[in-house]
Amino acid sequence: KPFSTQQDQVDLVSFALMGRFTQFKVLSTKSIILAWRNWKGSLGQLLAPLIIMLLMLMFQLIINHLLAIQQNEFPPVYPIGVVPKCVPPPHSSCQTLIFA
Repeated sequence: KPFSTQQDQVDLVSFALMGRFTQFKVLSTKSIILAWRNWKGSLGQLLAPLIIMLLMLMFQLIINHLLAIQQNEFPPVYPIGVVPKCVPPPHSSCQTLIFA
C-alpha cells in the first residue's frame, strides 16, 4: 500500500534529504582527497587568476606611464565641417545618411 499517511510522506522526504547530504559529504571528501594528492595542480588553479591579474595590472601601469609621457594637455582644435549632401551621378548608387 503506497504512503497513506502524512507521517510516511514526511519520513520519505527526510530520508531523501539525508541521502542527498550523505552523497554531498562523500563527494566533497573525495574531492578534497584528490585536491590534496594533486597539490601542485590545486596550487596552480589558485594562483593562476592571481598571476594573470598581476600581469594585467603591470601592463596597465606601463601603458598609463607611456600615455602620460605622450599626452598633450592642450591638443589643437579642428572644426568639424558640414557633410556634403550626396548627389548621385547617373550610374552611381549614392545614398544620403541621416544622422543627429
